[in-house]
Amino acid sequence: MQVIRVEGKFGYGMFRKDYGIEQYQYIPSSMIPELGDRHGIFPTPDDDCINMKQDGKEWFCGYKNVDQFQQWVLKSELGIMFKEGFKVWMLEVTEFQIGLCQIVFTKESIRSKTDITELFI
Repeated sequence: MQVIRVEGKFGYGMFRKDYGIEQYQYIPSSMIPELGDRHGIFPTPDDDCINMKQDGKEWFCGYKNVDQFQQWVLKSELGIMFKEGFKVWMLEVTEFQIGLCQIVFTKESIRSKTDITELFI
C-alpha cells in the first residue's frame, strides 16, 4: 500500500507532540495557524474507526495519496515546513489500516521510502 507522509529530520510527523523526546521537531500551530485549524477538524484515527493500539504496535498517520495530501496542506504551508527541515515521503508499506479520511501504518512495515519533496517546490 502506498502512503504519503510528512516527516521532520528525526522521523516524526508534523503534528506529533512528544515532549519527552530530546530531538523533537513539529510544526507549532502558531507557525501555520490555518493548517492547525484544518488539522483540528480532520477526524482523529478513533473517529475514523482506526485502532491506534492494534496488536500493541506503534502506528503512524499518513495521507492516502498525493491528491488528498494537496487538499489538506497548501503549497504556501509546505514552503514553511520545508524551511523547518520537513520532507514529503512516498512510502510503500505492508502493515496498515485505512479509514475514511486517513491511513496509518507501522514503520517496521516500510518496504520503500522515496523523497518526493521536489514535487511540491
